[in-house]
Amino acid sequence: MPEETPATPDEKLRGSIASKVLIYGSIVLAIIATVVIIAGIILLKQADGDPQKIGQATSIITGTFYALLPVIATWVGTVIAFYFGKANFEAAGNLVKQITNSDQKLQAIKVSDPGVMILFNDISFNKDIVSKEDKDINVQKDLIDFMDTNKKGERLPIFNDKKVLRYIIHESTVNEFVRKLISSKYDQLKDKKPEDISLEQMINNTNDDLKNKITKSASYISKTATLFEASQKLINNPLCQDVFVTETGNQNEEIIGWITNNKISELAKV
Repeated sequence: MPEETPATPDEKLRGSIASKVLIYGSIVLAIIATVVIIAGIILLKQADGDPQKIGQATSIITGTFYALLPVIATWVGTVIAFYFGKANFEAAGNLVKQITNSDQKLQAIKVSDPGVMILFNDISFNKDIVSKEDKDINVQKDLIDFMDTNKKGERLPIFNDKKVLRYIIHESTVNEFVRKLISSKYDQLKDKKPEDISLEQMINNTNDDLKNKITKSASYISKTATLFEASQKLINNPLCQDVFVTETGNQNEEIIGWITNNKISELAKV
C-alpha cells in the first residue's frame, strides 16, 4: 500500500486556518442567534399582545439576523477563498510550468535522434497487399487475420509498393467496424461478413466517422523536424495518433519512419 505524502507546512497552515475559521464562524453565528432569540423574547413580552408592536419586534429580529448573517458568511468565505485560492493558483502555475518544460524538452529532440521514430525497415506491415488496390484487400484475411497473427501492436500501416503510406488502421477502428456490421448499422453492407468485404467497401460504404479514422488519422513531418512539431500535429488533428516522417513532410513521399502518440507522451515527461 503506497505511503501518504506528508503535508507541507503551508498545507498544514491552510488546514489549521480553515478549521479555525469554520469553528469560530459557527460560534459567532450561534452567539448571534442566541442574542437575537433573547432579544426577541424580551421585545415580544414588551409588546404585551399588541399586534403592531409584535410586528415591529418581529421585523427588528429578522432584520438584524438577516443583516448579520451575510456579513459572517462573507467573512468566512473570503478567508477560506484567500488561502485555498492561493493554493489553486500555485497548482495552476506548476501545471503551466510543467507544460512549458515538456514543450521545451520536445523542441530539443529531433525526430531523427536515435530511438525516437520506428524506422521503415522495422515497421510491421502486410507486405502481401502493397501492390493490391483497395477493392482487392480483404478485411478479414488481409487486415484482421494479419493483426491477430502478427501480434505486433494494435496499429497496422498500409503502404504501397513505393513505401508511401496509404492508411493507418487501428485495431479499435476494425473492432468498431465489425461490431456495427454485426448490428446491421451499415445499410450497404447488410448480410455481409468481414470475409466478404473489401477495404474499399469498409471505407466508402460505412459512414464518415469510420472513413475519416482510416483516411485522415495520419500526419506527416520532415526528417529535420523536432518532436515538438510532431506533437503539434496531434493537437491540430484530433483524429491523429500517428506521425510519419518523410524527406520534406510531404505525404506522397517515401516513408522514413513512424512516431506514435505514445512515444511523444513518453519523451515529453519531465
